[in-house]
Amino acid sequence: CRLRDIQDLFSGTGLSGGHYAIIEQGRIGQILSAKPMDRRTIIEEAAGITKFRVRQRAAEARLESARANLSRVSDIISEIERQVNSLRRQAAKARRYRIQREELRELLRCVYVAEEINLKTLLEETQAQLANATEEDQRLGTELSEREEAGRAATQNARTLEDGLAQVRAAIADAALQRDRRIRERVYQEEQSEALLKRRAEIEREVEALNGRRSVIESELERLRQLDAQLSAENEKATAELRSAEGVYAQKLALVAQGENEIETARIELLTHTAASERLNELKRQLENALEKLVQQAEGLAREGERAALAHAERTAETQRLSQQASAAREKLGRLTAERETAVRAVVEGHERVSDTDAEQTRVRDEYSRSLHRLESFKELDQRRAHYSLAVQEAFSVNESEDFHLIGTLADRIQVDERWERAVEGALGSSLQSILVPTPDDAIRAAGWLKDNHAGRATFLVTGLHGGSDEVDLRTWTGIATGTKRQEYVPVGIDGPRIGGILNASRDLFGLLERTMPERMNARIVDTLDDAVGLSLATGDMFVTIDGDWVTGGQFVNAGNGRALEEGAGLLTFKRELRELESHVSEFGAQLAVAEVAVKDARSYLTGLEESVMLLNASIAREERELLALEMTAGTLQQDVERAERHMRVVADDSAHLQQEQRELEDKLAETLSEAEIADTKRRATQERIEQALSVLAGIRRDAELESELLNQQRTEAAAAAERRRSTASDLRRLETEREEVAARTGRHQLELTEAETRLDELKNSIA
Repeated sequence: CRLRDIQDLFSGTGLSGGHYAIIEQGRIGQILSAKPMDRRTIIEEAAGITKFRVRQRAAEARLESARANLSRVSDIISEIERQVNSLRRQAAKARRYRIQREELRELLRCVYVAEEINLKTLLEETQAQLANATEEDQRLGTELSEREEAGRAATQNARTLEDGLAQVRAAIADAALQRDRRIRERVYQEEQSEALLKRRAEIEREVEALNGRRSVIESELERLRQLDAQLSAENEKATAELRSAEGVYAQKLALVAQGENEIETARIELLTHTAASERLNELKRQLENALEKLVQQAEGLAREGERAALAHAERTAETQRLSQQASAAREKLGRLTAERETAVRAVVEGHERVSDTDAEQTRVRDEYSRSLHRLESFKELDQRRAHYSLAVQEAFSVNESEDFHLIGTLADRIQVDERWERAVEGALGSSLQSILVPTPDDAIRAAGWLKDNHAGRATFLVTGLHGGSDEVDLRTWTGIATGTKRQEYVPVGIDGPRIGGILNASRDLFGLLERTMPERMNARIVDTLDDAVGLSLATGDMFVTIDGDWVTGGQFVNAGNGRALEEGAGLLTFKRELRELESHVSEFGAQLAVAEVAVKDARSYLTGLEESVMLLNASIAREERELLALEMTAGTLQQDVERAERHMRVVADDSAHLQQEQRELEDKLAETLSEAEIADTKRRATQERIEQALSVLAGIRRDAELESELLNQQRTEAAAAAERRRSTASDLRRLETEREEVAARTGRHQLELTEAETRLDELKNSIA
């Protein structure tokens, strides 16, 4: 446990630091001779007040800490409230960001879902193809493994057989090679011998044939030389006749060329005039088409201008409408902003109100708790009769178990104004601790019990309420118990208030006190002890000062600062404070309920204000978006209006250009028509001149064609003679070449015969 818990556990038990339950020898004398304040500490410890003072100091320390924390919280709240606007803007941006982020996420989700579907389809197709390819690969791999295994086995077997076969083949090959070499050499030599014999016979026959051919070539050469001389003479004659005919034909061709040149020149002029006429006609058609197109363009521009004007009017009206809507939206936004500012101020005021109500509730709760704890402490002290003597405490502790009945004490049944408490306590003294009993028998039995138990001495006051209720019958502060009108006893002295006159008690108790304590009840209250002594000496009566000092008979004086030593001192004050605490607790309880209701109302009101601010923020954000959309739309429409105006200006400019171009085209068309008429006249004149030249050229061409036929016939004859001469010359050259070849072949054959004879002799010698 903590030290404080241990201290709280032992406080009020007499075992704490200033304990009184266990006192060493000689300590009692020290206590009796100690100063009043030292004895007060022990008495408070015995009465159980110390632990409440400790608790009070701890509670006050906690309260001070709570106040400091509250001050810091107020500073923090004021600092946070200055950041509210920035945080609101950031919150609005965050909300817009969240909305746009959710929209982006939704779009990305759609894209990702579509991509996922496509990828799943592609993945399934790819997996199917992969499965088929895997199966085919496994099948081919298995088949390949089997074939490779078979191939390796066959290869190994073949290698073994090949090794043996290679050895056999090597032996056979060596033998066969030797035998074949010898056979081939013999056969080759025999074949060469036979071939040489055959070749010699052939060469001899060829030599005879070549000799015969040589004689034929000689005779043919002689004949061709004679024919070549004859053909040369005929060719020279034909060439002279051809030159004469070509001269005549050249003259005719010159005349034809001259006529053709004239016609060609005329045709060129005709083509020029025709092209110019066609070009001008085409230009006329183009100009007419251009004029038609310009008319159509002018009509289109007129329609386009009407559409542009209509669009401009529509866009202008739409722009004005949107401007009005934007102005209304701005006004509405301004109203909402003003409402939000008002609501924000109301929220700030609501926070302040909540803070104030919380502070008030905390204050009232603390006051209520402090008063309630103090009341409980006072009630506990009152129940234990801690302010009474030990005899009174012991008697009331066994009231329920013994055969006597105790109603209460005199201090419980009387009330005195705070001003006269010390005077009454001084006058009555220990009589305030008198125990009220209903009968004398109860007083006797109680006194006997005190004697038997050595519990001390007590004073009993028999009320005569035989079997009556022990409930307190308290009078209000509006009058005294005797029924007489209460008055303010401002003057003191010989005519000052009586003790009996300032007591508030039941009528029976008041009468009992008048009978049992007449001197004290008739005692007058004075200001000072000197006044009391003087008046008492003069009258012999009892006088009491406001501070509680009293004098009786002028000679018996009870005075000093002995309040703490006297029994019954402070009882009336304690009872009054107990009653005041009960009243305060009731008042604070009501105030606490009111404060809790006020806090609840303030918080609900603040919640409503905050919700209204949130709604206003949402409305402002919505209006800002709508206003922004209207402004953007208005800007777009303004651009459309400007484009429509530019379009109208462009249409007007195009219309003016078209009119200017139409006038220029009309002028060009008139000029083109005149030029076309001139070109057509020149074309007809050139056509007539060409027709005349063509008729003259036709006669010249007929004469040239006759000369050409004769020339062609002579050329044919000359060409035939030249061809015959070339053929004869070619035959001569061929025969001469053939004669040389025959002579060369004959020489080669003679040489070959000589070599064959030599080789035959060598082969015969080798075979032999």
